[in-house]
Amino acid sequence: MEFFEAWWTALLAAFVARDFGQIKELTEVIQIFALIVLGVLVWKFKALSGLWRLIRRPKPIPAPRPFPVRPTREIVIGRDAMIEAIHECLADAQVGAIASPAVIIGGPGLGKTTVAREYVRRHGGAYRVEPLDAEEPINLLSQIGAIFPGAEGTLQARADAALAAIRADTGAAKPWLLVFDNAPSPEAVADLVPYAGHVKALITSRASNWPAARFKVFPALHLTPDDARELLLLVAGRARDADPEAAALAEDLGWRPIGLVQAGEWLLVNPLVSFAEYRARLGDLADEWLKSGTLEDDYPMTVAAAISLSLDLAMADAQTGPDEAALLS
Repeated sequence: MEFFEAWWTALLAAFVARDFGQIKELTEVIQIFALIVLGVLVWKFKALSGLWRLIRRPKPIPAPRPFPVRPTREIVIGRDAMIEAIHECLADAQVGAIASPAVIIGGPGLGKTTVAREYVRRHGGAYRVEPLDAEEPINLLSQIGAIFPGAEGTLQARADAALAAIRADTGAAKPWLLVFDNAPSPEAVADLVPYAGHVKALITSRASNWPAARFKVFPALHLTPDDARELLLLVAGRARDADPEAAALAEDLGWRPIGLVQAGEWLLVNPLVSFAEYRARLGDLADEWLKSGTLEDDYPMTVAAAISLSLDLAMADAQTGPDEAALLS
């Protein structure tokens, strides 16, 4: 208040004295002050309105999550024959022959990456393993270039230098195994596979158009009903449970490993919930999505619902226990 009184007195005095220079200076001062006050008011209004929207925002209907959470532990059922066939395909490289890259193909949630990880777990000790996320081309080039850091130039140039070094590494104690996970197409990785006797490639992909002349394809199908039920019971920690609803739940989930694992992990954390009750939860969530027009392109509705329930469990509150936290790791 004293500021305004002093400013007003000085302005009147300047007008009386016809001191236009002083009038201009006083006017600029009040303009700056007004801008500061206006800025503070706008900031406070935005902060308060944002808080009000947060308080008043209705709880949205959960939508299917496009990316599955990683299970607490990985249990592999019904894939032994495929894993050994992949090993037979790649094993010739150990004696100098150039092996065709092995490609695990299949739709979402069928366990392609799980099979690749299990192959590495069982046989990775014989190789120098380099895991590569092949979904995004730029990211893939960056990862390849980082295998042998120090090269200069573009991402492509650094990746080419790394691939050349891998091809030239014929005296390595172990052969190389490059694992290209989630390759979008054959063209995305065809020029990045170093064809050499001491280099092997294992690829996972949803694409099905892999040329047989260059690649050996291994389709990942849904599990058999018996294997699916066994996987569900083992992950849920209910291996001795004879509840017939377990088989029905496995069928609801299309015998897809990702849905079985997500359901099993949720049931493990909620041991008092029966398979029938869990099936009802999936059905209710799927019904909500159908009514709201929320559809999932990648996964069947029940599988997407199982993934969503796992995420909701893990994010239930700030005091997340170790089992729930592991769902997000």
